[in-house]
Amino acid sequence: DVGTPPYVDELSSEETRVLCWIGTAHTVTPLHYDSYDTMFVQVVGTKRFTLFDKTETPRLYRTRRESTRANASTTNFSAVDV
Repeated sequence: DVGTPPYVDELSSEETRVLCWIGTAHTVTPLHYDSYDTMFVQVVGTKRFTLFDKTETPRLYRTRRESTRANASTTNFSAVDV
């Protein structure tokens, strides 16, 4: 089991959400947003991030709200068709 570090309670008065994502080499994460604060840790290798200002949200083509991935974009960021 992985416990929550003791300092997390000091950083937030809201409910803390702890998620752990583990991927293999060459894993590609689709364009998406997180609705909570995130801390990223890379143990081995590299990861490239592209960050957008929240004012760009309308241009990122979110999936429909009924979707199970409502926080994701329908845009294939690797092959953008402008």
